[in-house]
Amino acid sequence: MQLLLLRRLVTSMAKVSDFKLIDIGANLTDPMFKGIYHGKQVHEADLEAVTQRAFDTGVAKVIITGGSLKDCQDALNLAKTNDRFYCTVGCHPTRCLEFDQTDGMTADEYFHKLLAICQANAKSKVVAIGECGLDYDRLQFCPKDIQKK
Repeated sequence: MQLLLLRRLVTSMAKVSDFKLIDIGANLTDPMFKGIYHGKQVHEADLEAVTQRAFDTGVAKVIITGGSLKDCQDALNLAKTNDRFYCTVGCHPTRCLEFDQTDGMTADEYFHKLLAICQANAKSKVVAIGECGLDYDRLQFCPKDIQKK
């Protein structure tokens, strides 16, 4: 039913070029865009080709998702390579163990490093806070009591 509704919506819409499309959750820091799956090189990096296809089909802007401190820095660095790239800063709930396990940092130090990335780039490349929240569907990555902290 949903597929039928989506198909009707798409076929009845004006041309895609009439809309300004923004990908609001691009996980472009994932190793798969470097051709790496489960730690093994499977193909050559294809990030440029993937993003070019998106731009060619009407995507005007891309917001790269940061899900950990390292991920946020990588997302920011990637965002700085293209005028159409922006990023988020946050810590995905499945990665929240990093608040206590990153290079001997305290949770407050980890948080302040995330905050510093936001403050230093808020008028340029950082456009949203996220990933954040609670994820009780994947407790194998981070227990509920740690997420609630």
